[in-house]
Amino acid sequence: MNKNQDSGPALVVYPTDKLAETATENRLSPAIIDHVIEILNQAVKADSDAIARLIICRVPCNETLANHPTIQVGAIINKTSACGKSEEGLNIQRYEVGLLGIINGLFGVDENDYGFIAAQFEDGELIGFIKTPPLRTKGRHRTVD
Repeated sequence: MNKNQDSGPALVVYPTDKLAETATENRLSPAIIDHVIEILNQAVKADSDAIARLIICRVPCNETLANHPTIQVGAIINKTSACGKSEEGLNIQRYEVGLLGIINGLFGVDENDYGFIAAQFEDGELIGFIKTPPLRTKGRHRTVD
């Protein structure tokens, strides 16, 4: 094989300290996030079915994307979804990413590695988008009223 020939995908190592620092330093203002939420809610009002389909759609992705410091990726563990970054010791079968995970990746993450924008569902129907509620319990699971 020619040494200039591509031997497959290269391992991407994200400089996580630098990316996390940049995401924190350059985090967009709350007004920008509010504006994005407003636009997303306008899209829901215009065509809730189309936006719901985009938001609930997940596609398989690789571990490199799953380890990105700001893009939100779900790890499928024992056939159940557990959103978040990969964690050592878990039996991860595959990773999945959706549009909201990519959108949230644009804005960085909070101190618990969550994105700032959350989809809001009622009776299984997408009703809009909100700022991600703060954690009310320890660990990686959110509880909301």
